[in-house]
Formats: sequence, structure tokens, C-alpha cells
Amino acid sequence: MTLALQRARSAREAIQIIGALAEAYGYHSPFPVDGEQLAIGDGTETWTMEIFGPGPDWTPDFDEPGAVWCAQRIPDGYVGISANRSRIGEIDLADSDRFLASSNVFSLAEALGWWSPETGEAFKWSDAYAPDACRRCAIREWRAFDLVAPSLGLSPADPLPFSVEPDRPLSTSDVMAIQRDLLEGTEFDVTADPSFVVDGERSPLACPMCRWPFYDLVGVSPERTINNARSSFSCLYQTRTDQPSELIGCAWFGFGPAATTCYMPVYSGVTVLPADWGSEQVATGDLFLPFWSMTLPGYLASAQWQDAYPVLCAVRDPAEEAFMEEQSALAAVLAQLGDGDGAHIAQYLNEYTLDRLLAVEKAFGDLTTRFLVDYYVGLAPFVSCPTPVVELPEFP
Repeated sequence: MTLALQRARSAREAIQIIGALAEAYGYHSPFPVDGEQLAIGDGTETWTMEIFGPGPDWTPDFDEPGAVWCAQRIPDGYVGISANRSRIGEIDLADSDRFLASSNVFSLAEALGWWSPETGEAFKWSDAYAPDACRRCAIREWRAFDLVAPSLGLSPADPLPFSVEPDRPLSTSDVMAIQRDLLEGTEFDVTADPSFVVDGERSPLACPMCRWPFYDLVGVSPERTINNARSSFSCLYQTRTDQPSELIGCAWFGFGPAATTCYMPVYSGVTVLPADWGSEQVATGDLFLPFWSMTLPGYLASAQWQDAYPVLCAVRDPAEEAFMEEQSALAAVLAQLGDGDGAHIAQYLNEYTLDRLLAVEKAFGDLTTRFLVDYYVGLAPFVSCPTPVVELPEFP
């Protein structure tokens, strides 16, 4: 991905670069059970690319490609999803607007005995290279599609389409909500399990983000949610080609799982980040590092999830709403800094980003203190910690 970003000017070109590098130097994966899926977009086109290794005996001396890969374009106005399994089905390489693939896409599957044209059956990429009936994957993919297009009435038990057209246009906040989804209100909602009902009410311990020994203790078996409770970070990449070059790309980033992080905007024109945001440094256990200060509140909230999660959202949501409101005005602010004055624009964006990263980091650090006092040390109500606020400087 890094090499493609350094070289490519479009999503299509990035796919060709990644594919060529993998074919030339080999793609290492525990063949045939593992591979990689990449979502690649440039603001005009969005693709999903899947790569697998060439087989256990390949070496760089072989004349054959060192990888097999395929890419399918997600139609404009549609939503695609991949939950740790292959999603590309039947392919038509004559339709270069929608499909790209390595030269061995058919021959390798045939050589390995995974597909034969003599059967008369159409070649399906996922059936050949990654057949998988993973329930945990299917439920996540179904949930995402059902959230954006409930009118389709899809079921996780049925084959899912490659992409779907949403019932309504999606905002950035809508996509964040999908990434944070915990299967609330569905038949798979673990917090609605009768084991979590005490005296007719849902227990404060009813949590969708606990560790498995806890679920074993209370006798429930949760399904895997779109939100990954053990994520070290979560991100969402937004491209808007109608913006100045410094704002075309925006990485909405947050340490920790999607459900409990705060997404902060880092625009493509940003050139400097705080030094301790460049590495998680998990092993140090230094609570002053942003990884820990932003991740701990989510883990601490699991002790009294039903009470704690609304408090976390009360800290996070107003900050994200402010970032969204500021986004619509940033282009005008940059225009006022002067025509083509890249230095002033970079300085402004760097300061803007630094202020927001540090404000969120501080508030989440204070939230850690509150949750420790309320749910672990046992000092509440004798010691009261106020709900933190992400204090942002005046904008613009």
C-alpha cells in the first residue's frame, strides 16, 4: 500500500502497481487459507482488490507470477463490504471498467484443480481461491448491508451481493455508525440475552465488548460485531475531489475500537503530527501516551457498560459534530490564507489538527479518571468527577 501511494495517481493505477510488485517479488501468505483485501479509492473510483500467494513451492526464480490477484470496482452510489473473507465472485475480464486481474487468474486455479473450464461452470474467484462459509464474516457483512439498505430484506444465511445501493445517501457520520455497530436491536444483540436480565431489567453489566471468559461465566455466546472490541485503532478514509488539494483526503482516525474511540480529522495537507501519535508503544503501558489515554475509557466502560457508554458518547459525540461542522468551512478558511501560499496553509492545518488531537486526548484521559473512580476504585458517590468536555479552540 505504501509503495502504491508513493507512485500511483489513481486507484486503477495503484491496483496495477500493487499487482505488478506482488507478481514480481512474490506475495507471502499461508497458502491457500489466507490472503489480503484492499479497499482502494481516489475520489472518482473505488475498488476492492484481493491478493493470494502463488502456492507453497514458488520462488523468485520461477517464470510464473508470484501472486494471483483480482480487483472489482464498486459501482458509483453503491456500498461494498469485506469482513475478512473474499467477496469477489464471477468475473468478466472483458469488462475492464469493472474488473482487473493477474494473468494467471484462471490458469493457477486450473493447475491446482480448483476449477476447470471443462465443467462448463462459470469461474468464480472466491469459490476457486477462498471458499468460506464463515458465519462470523457473513453476519458482519449482512449487518452493514442491512443498515444501509434495509428495504432489501437480506439475511446472513443467504449469499450476499457484492455491493448494494443504499436506501438513502450516506454521510460520513452514517459510515462511522456502521463501523461502531454492535448488533443492537437485532436477534444477535448479546446485551438482550435473558442472562443479562435481572429483576426484569437489563443489568448494567450487559456489555457487547467484554472478554470471552466473562461471557462463558454468564452463559452467552455473542456473535462477532462490525466493531472489533480488540482494535488498536479505527479509521475512515474520505475523499472529496471538489476540495482544494490540501483537503481532498481526510483520515478520520482514533485509537481503540470504533465503538469507543473519537474520530478526529487528519487532512491530506497536514505535514506534522505529535511525535507520540506516530507509534502506539503498547508495551510501555505509559498512560500518558495517546494510545492508552484514548483506549482505556472503552475498556473501563465494560465494567458498567449500560451506565458508562452513554457517558463516553456524551464526551465524544459533540466533538465529532464540531469537526463535521468545521469541515464544511475549512475550504473558505484556507482560501483566505492566500492564493497558493502552501506554507501558510500547511502551518494552519498543522496547528488546527494538533489542537484537536490534543483536546480529545486530554478529555479521554480525564474520562479514564472518572471511570476508575466510578467503577473500579469505589469512591463514588463520595468523590465526584465531572463529565469531561473536549475543549476546542475557537474556529476559524
